[in-house]
Amino acid sequence: ASLLKFDLVDQLIGFTAGVIIGADGLPGIAPLHLNRLTNAPRFTLDRVAKTGADTVQIWSRS
Repeated sequence: ASLLKFDLVDQLIGFTAGVIIGADGLPGIAPLHLNRLTNAPRFTLDRVAKTGADTVQIWSRS
């Protein structure tokens, strides 16, 4: 979260799986204190690929 907070992230790589992780998946970005979508960092989706049963998304800074 600190890297996002100080605008030091150029690319995000996210994985989606057919498993629900619940609230435990949120603490990684909680320190950003994003209470409004207008304050959230923006990224543009560059690519989506399937890897096994999962998908990977590659995002670049907007």
